Amino acid sequence: MSVGISDLLNPGRTEAPLAFKVPEQLHEIDLTENPEIRVRRNYDRLRASLHGLTERQALHLAYSQEYLIAELNDHGGVYLGLCCARSETDPHRIVTAQFSVTVQAADLHAERPLAGAAGGLRTPGSPREVVLERFPAGDGLIVAEELLVTVPFGPLGEPAPAEHRVRQAQVSFACPDRRRITTFGLSSESLDDWPYLMEILNGIVNSVSFTDPSSTKSINATLDA
Repeated sequence: MSVGISDLLNPGRTEAPLAFKVPEQLHEIDLTENPEIRVRRNYDRLRASLHGLTERQALHLAYSQEYLIAELNDHGGVYLGLCCARSETDPHRIVTAQFSVTVQAADLHAERPLAGAAGGLRTPGSPREVVLERFPAGDGLIVAEELLVTVPFGPLGEPAPAEHRVRQAQVSFACPDRRRITTFGLSSESLDDWPYLMEILNGIVNSVSFTDPSSTKSINATLDA
């Protein structure tokens, strides 16, 4: 499915200056929808599409999504997609992942502005991976790391802070006007299925277009090099 975000990077124009393709595994979430309606609708969709998913699991996923939306709204979120499917490594498990797109203001002057940012993000001895690679949309700054994240609620939405190990990867592009940075991110607690999820992210970022895509590059190959 192709996604075009119109009138975003160049206000007043009707074409879609930011476009990308997402696979059918991703379900787009309306960031402007009433939260109560969104939680109920997504809960119903999860129970209907994934047989065997318990009520508590579906509620946990729906509330986790709301927490992510709140975070996105604070960081220039323009798109959110939820992946919920059977594990590729163990069909009895459910794999969940969140794919997001953010657009943030920037003041970029260098010919290759992300090259300098890559150097600044690299820390000797850090488990964080930072790589600059060329994609159809231009230089892509890849950042991948594993974190302990505190979720402030339990499966039923009750206050119950708990730590979760989350792996995330982001690919950032400088927009052609050099006034914004667009970041495509993927995060998941389903660590065993991370290679499969990275294939999804790789396909998306290779489809990103400010102009016309013409080549491909594998994120997995880059990070494993």
